[in-house]
Amino acid sequence: ALVLVGAGRHRLLDRLLAEETALRVVRHADRPVLVVPEGYDALPRSAVVASDFSPAAARAAEVALALVAE
Repeated sequence: ALVLVGAGRHRLLDRLLAEETALRVVRHADRPVLVVPEGYDALPRSAVVASDFSPAAARAAEVALALVAE
Protein backbone atom coordinates (compact mmCIF):
# COMPACT_ATOMS: atom_id res chain seq x y z
CA ALA A 1 0.00 0.00 0.00
CA LEU A 2 2.94 2.34 0.65
CA VAL A 3 6.60 2.49 -0.35
CA LEU A 4 8.88 3.75 2.40
CA VAL A 5 12.22 5.21 1.27
CA GLY A 6 15.03 6.72 3.28
CA ALA A 7 16.35 10.07 2.10
CA GLY A 8 20.10 10.17 2.20
CA ARG A 9 22.27 13.21 1.83
CA HIS A 10 22.70 14.26 -1.78
CA ARG A 11 24.23 17.16 -3.57
CA LEU A 12 21.99 19.82 -5.07
CA LEU A 13 23.19 18.77 -8.51
CA ASP A 14 21.93 15.21 -7.87
CA ARG A 15 18.47 16.56 -7.11
CA LEU A 16 18.41 18.87 -10.10
CA LEU A 17 19.44 16.05 -12.45
CA ALA A 18 17.01 13.58 -10.81
CA GLU A 19 19.86 11.32 -9.76
CA GLU A 20 18.62 11.05 -6.19
CA THR A 21 17.35 7.54 -5.46
CA ALA A 22 14.22 8.67 -3.61
CA LEU A 23 13.15 10.89 -6.51
CA ARG A 24 13.65 8.05 -8.96
CA VAL A 25 11.51 5.76 -6.80
CA VAL A 26 8.74 8.39 -6.60
CA ARG A 27 8.72 8.77 -10.38
CA HIS A 28 8.43 5.04 -11.04
CA ALA A 29 6.28 3.82 -8.15
CA ASP A 30 2.75 2.65 -8.76
CA ARG A 31 1.72 3.49 -5.20
CA PRO A 32 2.25 6.32 -2.68
CA VAL A 33 5.83 6.87 -1.52
CA LEU A 34 6.83 8.24 1.88
CA VAL A 35 10.38 9.61 1.84
CA VAL A 36 11.81 9.73 5.35
CA PRO A 37 14.73 12.01 6.22
CA GLU A 38 17.71 10.69 8.13
CA GLY A 39 17.11 10.57 11.89
CA TYR A 40 13.32 10.76 11.66
CA ASP A 41 11.70 8.43 14.20
CA ALA A 42 7.95 9.15 14.12
CA LEU A 43 5.07 9.27 11.66
CA PRO A 44 4.15 12.71 10.32
CA ARG A 45 1.43 14.65 12.16
CA SER A 46 0.37 16.71 9.16
CA ALA A 47 0.44 16.36 5.39
CA VAL A 48 -0.03 18.44 2.29
CA VAL A 49 -1.55 16.61 -0.66
CA ALA A 50 -1.48 17.97 -4.20
CA SER A 51 -3.98 16.41 -6.57
CA ASP A 52 -4.59 16.12 -10.28
CA PHE A 53 -7.88 14.37 -9.41
CA SER A 54 -6.69 11.07 -10.83
CA PRO A 55 -7.34 7.74 -9.09
CA ALA A 56 -3.65 7.59 -8.11
CA ALA A 57 -3.83 11.02 -6.48
CA ALA A 58 -6.97 10.01 -4.60
CA ARG A 59 -5.21 6.89 -3.30
CA ALA A 60 -2.21 8.95 -2.21
CA ALA A 61 -4.53 11.29 -0.30
CA GLU A 62 -6.18 8.32 1.42
CA VAL A 63 -2.82 6.94 2.51
CA ALA A 64 -1.70 10.36 3.78
CA LEU A 65 -4.93 10.69 5.77
CA ALA A 66 -4.42 7.26 7.31
CA LEU A 67 -0.89 8.23 8.40
CA VAL A 68 -1.97 11.45 10.11
CA ALA A 69 -5.50 10.43 11.21
CA GLU A 70 -4.68 10.33 14.91
